[in-house]
Amino acid sequence: MDEKYIIYDNFIADDGQTTFTVSKPYVSGAILVYLNGLLTTNGANGDYTSQDDTHIKFNYPLAKNDKIAIVSLIPLDGVPIKIISTKDMDPNSIYEKYGSISKLQNNNEYTVSIKIKGKNYEWKFTSAYNPSYTTVKKIRMDTGDLLTNDDETINYLIYLNSKEIDMLYKVYSKNSQASNDIVTPSVIIQWKEAWVRYKTDLDLLNSTYISLNNITSGVTQKIGDIEISKKSESPLLTELQERFMLLFNRYDDFIKNVNSAVAKS
Repeated sequence: MDEKYIIYDNFIADDGQTTFTVSKPYVSGAILVYLNGLLTTNGANGDYTSQDDTHIKFNYPLAKNDKIAIVSLIPLDGVPIKIISTKDMDPNSIYEKYGSISKLQNNNEYTVSIKIKGKNYEWKFTSAYNPSYTTVKKIRMDTGDLLTNDDETINYLIYLNSKEIDMLYKVYSKNSQASNDIVTPSVIIQWKEAWVRYKTDLDLLNSTYISLNNITSGVTQKIGDIEISKKSESPLLTELQERFMLLFNRYDDFIKNVNSAVAKS
């Protein structure tokens, strides 16, 4: 199919008419709808709603001889487009609706493939991690510019630490006699979030510390009988490590012994 896939429909409304049938399937948000030359808005609080892939419905009755124009937002050249069910795996299809079998599962890497004008395009992405008790934004707020790790690496480490705390709490809570009135589920979540946050901070800072030491721990040069040594240190990094270790230990004690943590707080 080499011609442009474009929708351009014109209608003259009957008195009180609200629903119009589009000549080709469309994706919600990919068309423009004009009423008497004025652009209308989509949505429950707007002028019309998308009923399905071939119908639109105005949220109010139109007057006789009102003029409606429906056009594609972006014409596509040389790309066969069709709206299909989730069972059809045509790579050149646009999916407007997803059934339950098509929902992305957490903690998975997906590959998207599409063919446009004979060329194959492919990219990968990872779905959301679950559990995940903190965010990359908080980790970067804690550590400033010290980290060189990308967001994906930090996200994955957050996920691993979140799984670890769920497992640890499950083990340690079996021996806990703390009152549920004191240690509510919301309190437990807060402590888990803090545990994961500072554990992730420590893991990343320790990795950075080792990396820096391997590269810049010290340089020694000899010129005849003269030896010149230069030692590089990172006092800020060490200070942050100590700070996060203190914070982490507090929440780690809570997870290991709920009663003692509650008594201290």
